[in-house]
Formats: sequence, C-alpha cells, structure tokens
Amino acid sequence: MKVITEGTFILEKFPQKGGWTYVLFPALKKSNAYFGMKKVEVHIDGHELGQMTLMPFGNGLLFLPINAKIRKQIKKESGHEVQITVFAQEAEEGIFGEKVILDCIREEPHAWEKFKALSLEERQTMLDGIIAHSSEEKRIQKIVQLMERLKFR
Repeated sequence: MKVITEGTFILEKFPQKGGWTYVLFPALKKSNAYFGMKKVEVHIDGHELGQMTLMPFGNGLLFLPINAKIRKQIKKESGHEVQITVFAQEAEEGIFGEKVILDCIREEPHAWEKFKALSLEERQTMLDGIIAHSSEEKRIQKIVQLMERLKFR
C-alpha cells in the first residue's frame, strides 16, 4: 500500500457538546468521490486500525474521526500528539505488493528502524523500485537486497 501521509498530529475536538475527537490532515485534499470521503488504511501509534474513512472537513481538507475505543487503545485524548501513517487503498498489488514488503522489513527490527529513519520519498522510491519488477522472483531478490542494505546501514 502506498503511504499518502504520515507524521505527528494533534488530536483535536470539535467544541460543541458531544463533538468528535479527530485528526486533521492539512496535506490531504478531499477527493471527488463519495462526497469527498476517502477509504484508507490507518496505523496510529503503532496500532493497525485497518480500513477507515477520511471525512471532508468543510474547507477542502480531510479529517479522521478517532473514536473512544481507539483513544482508549492508544491511551490518548484531545490535545495529545499521535504518530499516524495513512495508506491509500489500492487494487491488486500482486503477491509482493507494498504491504507484504513492509511486513518483511518489520520482521527485522534493526532494518525496520533504519527504514523508518529514511525520508518518505526515499522509502517510496525503494518500494516502487521493487514493485516495478514484473516477476515475483526478481521482487524477492530485491527485497532481500534491501533488507541486507538496511541491516548494515
């Protein structure tokens, strides 16, 4: 899956009674489909939340509602910082798409830490370079090479 945004964000709360707690994504603009809503995969503070929907904020931006169950899981409330990665939902990626490649890197903690330390652009270039190969065998070779490079960085 392709990362569409990531970083540290502040949990905010709509001011009215019963207002939602949410994260606003200034770098993301609403899409033309489904009244601007966008289906994504979300990780927050290391927790995989699975498929969620980004909602239009009213000013062309998108926000992610963070319900009480999620806030309890991450032990955070309005005003706290959270680390979020948002992945675009994509059609078929093949057997070794981005999600599988990322899962492979996560299996090696040192390599994963080195990978996360790279810029978003560097990471995406590496992933795109692996996915660009049409054969699964070549993708596997490239994954192994990437893991070796990261382990010894």
